[in-house]
Amino acid sequence: MRGDEKFPSHQLPQKRTHPASEGEGNSHGGSASGGAYPLPAPYRTFLLDNGVDPDVYLAPEPPRYIRTNPRRFDSADPSARTKLEQELGHSLEPVRWLDPPTSPSLSPGAASGSSVWSCLYSLPNSVKIAGSQAYKSGQIYGIDAASAAAVRALECRPGDRVLDICCAPGAKLCMICDEMNLEGLVVGIDLSKHRLAACKTLVKKYGITNADLVEADATTWTPHDDTAQPPTQQQVDTPPAALAEPPESLKFDRVIVDAECTHDGSFKHLSKFQHQWGWETFAKRVLDPVRISTLTSLQQRLLLNGFRLLKQGGVLVYSTCSFCVSQNEAIVESLLKRYPDAARLDPLPFGLEGPPCRTSSADKQPTDDPAEMAPSPAPRCTPSRLTVPARPSLLEADGPAGSDGRHCTARFDPKLSHTGGLFIARLTKTKAIEPLVVLPTHEGTSECVKDEMVIKQEPQDSGPAPPPEAATPVDVHLPIKREGEQADG
Repeated sequence: MRGDEKFPSHQLPQKRTHPASEGEGNSHGGSASGGAYPLPAPYRTFLLDNGVDPDVYLAPEPPRYIRTNPRRFDSADPSARTKLEQELGHSLEPVRWLDPPTSPSLSPGAASGSSVWSCLYSLPNSVKIAGSQAYKSGQIYGIDAASAAAVRALECRPGDRVLDICCAPGAKLCMICDEMNLEGLVVGIDLSKHRLAACKTLVKKYGITNADLVEADATTWTPHDDTAQPPTQQQVDTPPAALAEPPESLKFDRVIVDAECTHDGSFKHLSKFQHQWGWETFAKRVLDPVRISTLTSLQQRLLLNGFRLLKQGGVLVYSTCSFCVSQNEAIVESLLKRYPDAARLDPLPFGLEGPPCRTSSADKQPTDDPAEMAPSPAPRCTPSRLTVPARPSLLEADGPAGSDGRHCTARFDPKLSHTGGLFIARLTKTKAIEPLVVLPTHEGTSECVKDEMVIKQEPQDSGPAPPPEAATPVDVHLPIKREGEQADG
């Protein structure tokens, strides 16, 4: 698929007017507990400006999802499952839509009968796991089922080289390593030192042995041959004329870019702002106009570098937990247009049971009529052996983009999927691309240039959790194992 053949402007959601009656005290809104609190006026304005229906927050709170550690818990052993259910005080419901009959087994150190996908369960959200012995001993950890679907979409194989951009806090990275049977290499990159430290703790706790964690700016990071001399501080501080193109052997078979975003699809984040940090903090940290104006540029640069480091024929998954088209479809579309002969949407390894987000025709004008904007019914998509509760994105509003009739993008939401909100797009690289050029600018920033396109390198933000942390764009490898370190507990 060529980038200029999809996602015409008439498919973009239109901004809606904001009635004068809407204000701070408006009771319409939603929450992770089914509309228990009103959405503040600034946040509602943000949603409407981005074509997001506030009613999505009226959905019941999604279940809590957990994953068992296949090296310390045998999911095929009924007695082990019964013991865990007794400890947590509730039965475990397997997430069947991610567990096909032919799931790969986990061989190195895995419990007999375990598989990557048979280890995922749902619980009522009221169930707390942090105080349980199973959690403290590394038998279980939390991960949303939609995030697990993003790992599913990547289809990692034993022996692969995998790059996880914005890897913290590490639940997806652990799942990727397990899918690879702990064979091969997973490089996890994050700019935030404290978030990467949390990721390091997680991989140690769950016995992950094939990951290398790097504190670096993922918009410009390049892998280096281990036999090469480390760069001097002067080389680190001086942006190169061009991003060094690594040899094909150092590029990656799989890349996942779980990009920094506004987190408006994450009930977990919104709940923290409601109960812990306050909506005023949310407005300053998330809705700040300067932050929003630079966020999509950051997302573009993360995707660009991830695609640059992908091997020819490799697979890249781009995801965010935002509902906003500007942070999802528009970012993917920008890559498709930038590299029309090298970037192509690639079929997901599962079908989608939901209808398209919206359908329209080239000669039809956008409308705010709810009846016109409602998604059209669509037949259940069953070209693959696995079907998940998600819908195609606006990139595929007119039909599947895959040459075999399968969809290449998916949107998970609380109403349809009973998960947090998540956008997923799967792409492949069909040919080599030109190197990205980095030019020094004032105040320690840089610019990526290709052809006539300039993307400013702003400081990368680490996420919504206050207080913000200063970024240090220097590679700092955090070894997973260190002698004498206190064990995580």
